[in-house]
Amino acid sequence: MPLPTITVLDWSNYNIVIGDDDEFITKFNAYLASLEAAITEQNALFVAYHDWATRAEDSLIPAASGGNEVDDYSLPHWAAKAAASAAGLNFPPLVGGDAGKRPKVNDAEDGYDLVPFAIADDTTPQLGAALDTNGKTIDASSYRQIADATKSSGTHTFDYAAGDMQKLTLTGAVTIAFTGFVSGQVCAMIIDAVNWGDYTVTLPAGMLFSNSSAPVFTAGGTDRLLVLKDKNNVYSLSVMNEGLG
Repeated sequence: MPLPTITVLDWSNYNIVIGDDDEFITKFNAYLASLEAAITEQNALFVAYHDWATRAEDSLIPAASGGNEVDDYSLPHWAAKAAASAAGLNFPPLVGGDAGKRPKVNDAEDGYDLVPFAIADDTTPQLGAALDTNGKTIDASSYRQIADATKSSGTHTFDYAAGDMQKLTLTGAVTIAFTGFVSGQVCAMIIDAVNWGDYTVTLPAGMLFSNSSAPVFTAGGTDRLLVLKDKNNVYSLSVMNEGLG
């Protein structure tokens, strides 16, 4: 938008004579000069305000308009930046059950998902890096124990992800397998083995035992076992309590 121009008449080209009152003429000319200076100042202010209000995005406000020529930009500049930032957030619409959730960058990194804020509400919490406990220990005061299982034949797979304490009652010959143990990390599982001594139990190949011999399980009773996987993904099995009563 072109700036309006305020033209001030140059009264110096005119001779104003009102009788012989030289004092009046002097004061009147001084008034005209001050009026011209005021209008010139207002013109400069108008140009400066116009710069701050309308200068194009990414164009610095010049020093003549009061800018620092470093990071002073116009209102349209900051409005455009705010609009771009808001558009870049790309928040999903809110639906029922979103209360208490927080935004998290999605896998495509082109927007956000809303996820539970509290760790207790997040079923798959993950750390962004290794956890530094600062010389302290994490107290595992309880174990995740799932519902008891019964198996009469085939293969029973103990899933570490489902729980690290499980109970299996046998009513027939069964092959034992394991899954869900985190590769490269030490994992332990407690198993209550009920009536395993009454049937043939086939354990995974490569599993280690005390004295290199598979344990003899209790017939008609319960043994509490410890299955340990080391960082090299080698499994071992030992009997912690035999014939629990």
